[in-house]
Amino acid sequence: MTTRQSRELREVTVFANGDPEAASTWSNIPYFFVATLRRRGIRVNTVSLATSRVLKTAYDLSLRFPLRAIMPSSGYSYFRTPVHDRDVARRIRRAVAAYPDSQANLFLTYSFSAARLSAKPSAHICDWPFEFWIRRMLRREPDFLERGTIRRERQAIESAALVVSLFAGVAKTLRQDYPKAHTAYLGHVINGECERSVEELIAGKEAERRLLFIGGPHYREGARRLVAAWRVLRGRDGDLRLDVVGMRDADVGGPAPGLTCHGYLDKSVAAERAVYSELLGRASVIVNPTPRWAGFSSLVEAMHHCTPVVTTPYDEFVESFGAELGFGAYCREDTTEALVEAIAGTLEPAGYKERCLAARAAASDHTWDGLVDRLLPLLGFASSRA
Repeated sequence: MTTRQSRELREVTVFANGDPEAASTWSNIPYFFVATLRRRGIRVNTVSLATSRVLKTAYDLSLRFPLRAIMPSSGYSYFRTPVHDRDVARRIRRAVAAYPDSQANLFLTYSFSAARLSAKPSAHICDWPFEFWIRRMLRREPDFLERGTIRRERQAIESAALVVSLFAGVAKTLRQDYPKAHTAYLGHVINGECERSVEELIAGKEAERRLLFIGGPHYREGARRLVAAWRVLRGRDGDLRLDVVGMRDADVGGPAPGLTCHGYLDKSVAAERAVYSELLGRASVIVNPTPRWAGFSSLVEAMHHCTPVVTTPYDEFVESFGAELGFGAYCREDTTEALVEAIAGTLEPAGYKERCLAARAAASDHTWDGLVDRLLPLLGFASSRA
């Protein structure tokens, strides 16, 4: 897409499926996006598009369970209904009227847009559309209810001034699936802060023997694979510990000495954020052997903390970091033995510091400032920082 003549961005409105200023909303992405814009002296108005509790409860009590019984695999929910779509449109209309000096509407979702409600440019920054999730990730055809959501989302995407995916491979697919859209990939982002020096981080990791897994219950398969491999490795090295963030003992097969399941850690809560940061700082290796998609964002955040990586060679990670990893290893076979070998090789003292430094370097381009620097000119604004 061609850029407009650059002008200063003074005010913008950011919309998200939740409070954009809460660190708990969508993996901290709205929180850090808003903070990055404000550091540049830009006035940022924030609007939550979260589902209405009253309307969602009414839907759940009347339709959710019957539909789930008829279509148990459907991804349709209150969030995907025309009722929520109209409710969101009302909120967008009110925000457009409330902030007449806003120069752009930035949506951290593909599901809704202000393109038909405002003459100001609308841009979307997200991971993937609902259709991509169904066809590419779940590898099935959408059902008749999902198709209605997909039509509405396509309208939002194709009417926007700019559509950004946080993943390089997804952006390529969007260009094919939505040829009318102005699509771009501007880099990924690190959803956290790291206050320790590189030297301090590496020294702490070299003094520890800890594996780290980050992911919710939908990554249960990968977590259980890791637990099986960790048990083998712990038989060789009784000091090797495993920390699991996002799940409880029951999710990974029960408690075990040396295994700590921390459950979900909310970064908007200071004490839980401190635990999360400490785990990233102490982890010798982060491991996620889930096939097809293995927690890309948490891996990149760990890499920023100088943590080597063991994961599967899924398309998005290979697209971003290459077919061979200088900061860890791919587990290319679905066996405990292959995962044990990949982890053991990554933990080897010889070259360990170099792997830590390589992880940090590989993550260095994925900063919020870098993304905003590349975003603003595409919307016709100067990218200079305050």
